[in-house]
Amino acid sequence: MNNVRIIPSLLMHNKKLVKTTRFKNPQYIGDPINAVRILNNLFVDEIILLDINQSSTHLPIDFEYLKNLASECFIPICYGGGISSLETAITLYSIGIEKLSIHTAAIKDLQFIKQLSTHFGSQSIVGAIDYKPKFLQGCKVVVHNKKNTKYTLIDYAQMLEEHGAGELLVNAINRDGLMTGYDLDMLATLSEKVSIPIIASGGAGNLHHMKDVLHKTGINAFAAGSLFVYSGNLKAVLINYPSRQEIKETFC
Repeated sequence: MNNVRIIPSLLMHNKKLVKTTRFKNPQYIGDPINAVRILNNLFVDEIILLDINQSSTHLPIDFEYLKNLASECFIPICYGGGISSLETAITLYSIGIEKLSIHTAAIKDLQFIKQLSTHFGSQSIVGAIDYKPKFLQGCKVVVHNKKNTKYTLIDYAQMLEEHGAGELLVNAINRDGLMTGYDLDMLATLSEKVSIPIIASGGAGNLHHMKDVLHKTGINAFAAGSLFVYSGNLKAVLINYPSRQEIKETFC
């Protein structure tokens, strides 16, 4: 149980905390900085913060805003969104970001992953993968939430590992926001094909969904969004996180 990592995944859009369903229709949840403060007090393992419009709009990253956000947090933050240069990465680390999640820039040039891992160490570089199952094509890697790439999930995951990514954040687009469980079969296959840690994302509705992944695949890191920003069947907005006792009872 001590090795299990349960990670709130926060989506930010125009400095607003949002939640999507299948990567569409972002719904306003609240203020990202306030959410970070609450999660900080709930003793979460770490936080993933993804700015979902940075890469597609090519807007400059607001480093001052992220610095203010990071200053409110005393737990590790992994940030993703619009990271496309070594200089940007250096600035993010300097303001308190511990890990970088790289997606669009790696799709364009996998050497960027190698450059970052060489400079900062692979342990701080997360290769992000958004994917959808495609009929007769297996699982295809998707960029900008909708555009298919030339890569299949397994091949791309292996390339990220080869180029120095320290772990993978694997997002199942077709399960995002549904809270019906993770993509167990795909995660089981992927866990046999790569040796670096995998963070499963997309579909978590309760801790037992995470336990299912652990037992079937050995993956022990789980990201979730809806689970930690909603409460109850009506999905009332409530930033929350399970107690250590709840986690212990579920996984032991």
